[in-house]
Amino acid sequence: MKGKILVVILLIGIQSLSSFSQLSIKDQKITRDLIEIYADNPDNFPYTILINYNLTNCKLKNNSNKKILIPANVSGFSINEIEFNKKGEGGYSFNFKYWPGNQLDASHEDDYLYGYPCIESAKVIQGYHGSYSHKNAKALDFQLPIGSKIYAARDGVILSLKEDSNVNCKSPSCMKAANFLLILHADGSIANYAHLKQNGVLPKVGDTVIKGDLIGYSGNTGWSGTPHLHFEVYTEKEGVKNSQETQFINSNGKVIKGKNIK
Repeated sequence: MKGKILVVILLIGIQSLSSFSQLSIKDQKITRDLIEIYADNPDNFPYTILINYNLTNCKLKNNSNKKILIPANVSGFSINEIEFNKKGEGGYSFNFKYWPGNQLDASHEDDYLYGYPCIESAKVIQGYHGSYSHKNAKALDFQLPIGSKIYAARDGVILSLKEDSNVNCKSPSCMKAANFLLILHADGSIANYAHLKQNGVLPKVGDTVIKGDLIGYSGNTGWSGTPHLHFEVYTEKEGVKNSQETQFINSNGKVIKGKNIK
């Protein structure tokens, strides 16, 4: 293949049912023998990508198969460079997977004191590793009437959301019908506020929220037998979630471990 021209490949994907990714991976000629692969990410949160190359008569300056964190709000972020072995000859292609958020070195600040995501008097009807739907999760289900106020338990950026559902049942078959809000924290962990009411999410993807902000309203959507809020914090790598323990500070300044909330 001679005279390789500029090819632009867009990441067209959807990180939630309600918002499209704006991340794009592109290539451009720097010189006759050098191609740069770069990313534009106008979103207000990072992405993790895994990029793979198919090369003919050319080579990469860096590792060929590499996970890379694309920062938020960047343009022209350099990913790699392709050098041709023969002047004006050679060919290349690439493909990639991507995940919103930091899936390289995300961790959880275990000492962080979360605010309550709802009224403090709400009863916990299922806690860590509950037998109903929390077998592998350090999550809390707060019993709440539909339409109860939900608050951000920690500062962060809205990573993803869904609010178009009005469906629920007592079976895992309804799991994908749950309305939810995902908030990305500074340490790379993610909080999931789930089973929200239809049209019950206030912020938009990419918005920044502050601890204590009103972010939505509780509901009874998805795999849910009674109105409640599911709250869980996790880190994630390539779609595999690692549920994290949390602790909360109440209005009286008392610290309560999530596993002990009743």
